[in-house]
Amino acid sequence: MKGILLAGGSGSRLYPLTKGINKQLLPVGKFPMALRQILLFRSAGITDIMVITGKDHAGDIINLLGSGEEYGVNITYKVQNNPAGIAHGLGLAKNFVGKDNVCLLLGDNFFHPAEFKTIITNVNNRINSSTKLLKTAIVVLQRIPIKQMTKVGIPVFDEDNRIIEVVEKPTKSVIKTDGLKPYCVTGLYFYPSNVFNYIKTLTPSARGELEISDVNSKYAYNYNLEHIFISQGWHDAGTIQSYSDVNQLLRTRPDWEIDE
Repeated sequence: MKGILLAGGSGSRLYPLTKGINKQLLPVGKFPMALRQILLFRSAGITDIMVITGKDHAGDIINLLGSGEEYGVNITYKVQNNPAGIAHGLGLAKNFVGKDNVCLLLGDNFFHPAEFKTIITNVNNRINSSTKLLKTAIVVLQRIPIKQMTKVGIPVFDEDNRIIEVVEKPTKSVIKTDGLKPYCVTGLYFYPSNVFNYIKTLTPSARGELEISDVNSKYAYNYNLEHIFISQGWHDAGTIQSYSDVNQLLRTRPDWEIDE
């Protein structure tokens, strides 16, 4: 399985912390954000990794991570010239992925190290033994407060508890009318190599991006989207408050820290 770390974006929600530094270089616990994610991949046995970053700070991230040899991994880089969405960033990794499976992790999303390894084991157990590929795409879900549902991608379930669509940042009226459950799609995704065929069919959303929720919905329409619930929690460190919360968590819960 190939690891994809999406480390682009301007970090505007973290301003002014990001006025002179890329958010991926900000410390979380004892490591810069991007390095922690690389170590997280390694802890779960994923050692062939592509880092996708923006052009303005690519040099800084390369200086931090290098070839990956120091950390026991192999790192390849790709520059996303414009912040055109998560799906666009993933699309840049097509040649790197080849015919392998994909684990896509967002650079500012944090998972408990032990649970991350459990998730990877769960996903590996779903790989077809003959084709060596995942049979479906897989998303990782977290229960959230109802008031947060308008800020994230929300899965829509049918009566058999299968995901039939993912709605990106639904309005309050849509949440109420469609009876959406308070779960969100976190920033950890798994795909077979055919994901790039789906990405080619996307059109930009109203905000001018290729949405990963649209990719997930295309799988869901064919009942090819499975899900894993997490219990330890998930944290998005993309805002000033959430970034502070993650660092407070790492100070008070040593089990959330990752080993070098």
